[in-house]
Amino acid sequence: MRFFSIGAAIFLFVCLAVPALSAEGNQFRLGIGVGVPYGGIGVNGEYRINNYASVGAGLGYFQYDGPGWALGAMYYPLKNVNAFNSRLTGYLGRLGTLKWSDGRHESIIGGALGGGFEWKVYNKLRLDLDIYYLVRDLPVGTKNNNDVGLSTGIGILF
Repeated sequence: MRFFSIGAAIFLFVCLAVPALSAEGNQFRLGIGVGVPYGGIGVNGEYRINNYASVGAGLGYFQYDGPGWALGAMYYPLKNVNAFNSRLTGYLGRLGTLKWSDGRHESIIGGALGGGFEWKVYNKLRLDLDIYYLVRDLPVGTKNNNDVGLSTGIGILF
């Protein structure tokens, strides 16, 4: 049920963007960073649908358990054309690694809903910072230490 809720939120973000399918230049962003949008420690690509919304995907690495991934959408309620742009985000992907007492490691898959900003540092160079509420189903017998996640990265517009 939780995955359905995350999927519905991402779908809603994208549907809000569909009415205006043209963006002015700089439609693609490629970045490196840490967090859910980057699949752990990795890279992220973002395609701007219009000035209010974009979709993204990330590939990265998680210590002990290998590759990470993420798919999501960003909604910019104040238009993504200023030097400082706030946004709402939703991602579905790998959220982390669970280490068992016997030394095994297990991937944690789930969703992340949150918000943050993108800051234009120089011409086509952007910094981003987001905070997320992590939605995940942990195995029975594990403690939920933290439901909050952060991500940060740097990207270049093309």
